[in-house]
Amino acid sequence: MCPSPRSAERYTSELMEKNGAIDSFPHVISKSAKCNEREAAECIARGIYKKQEEAFTSIVLEKGMNMGKSRKRKGMIAEPTPFYFLKKSLLHR
Repeated sequence: MCPSPRSAERYTSELMEKNGAIDSFPHVISKSAKCNEREAAECIARGIYKKQEEAFTSIVLEKGMNMGKSRKRKGMIAEPTPFYFLKKSLLHR
């Protein structure tokens, strides 16, 4: 379950490997909760955000994710991005 590298960069590399631990978590949760893997991944992301808000926010900002603009999906009305609420919480500190 826990890789053995001795640096953060190596852990990152190991965790990002295909069919590694990061891929297993949503699969296991989706089977248990009878939901799809995207919903399970969102549960994990919310948990990481709640427990490690500063690190999560740092990655979001590092990756330049769109945190406040709306988007359109398949001709539907625009809706907030997943990071809209994160941006709101950062502004209300």
